[in-house]
Amino acid sequence: MENIVTGVGLQHPESRGWLKLKSNNPFDHPLIQPNYLQKQFDVNVLKDGLKKMSKIMHTTEIREIWDENLNCNK
Repeated sequence: MENIVTGVGLQHPESRGWLKLKSNNPFDHPLIQPNYLQKQFDVNVLKDGLKKMSKIMHTTEIREIWDENLNCNK
C-alpha cells in the first residue's frame, strides 16, 4: 500500500497575534492570542494552495500510485 501525505501551510502569514505576560510570576502561563487567519490574504493563500494541491493529486502520475482503498478521490 502506498501512502501519500500532503499539506498546505502559510510560510509568511500577514495575520499577527500577540503574547503577554500574565503576571510577574515566572510559573504563570503567558496569555497567547495567535489570531490565526485574521487577514483575508492568509485565507486566500491557503485556498489557492489547496486548489493547487488538488490539481497535483489528480494528475495521472499521482493517480497511478494512489491507494484506491482510501476512496480519497470521490
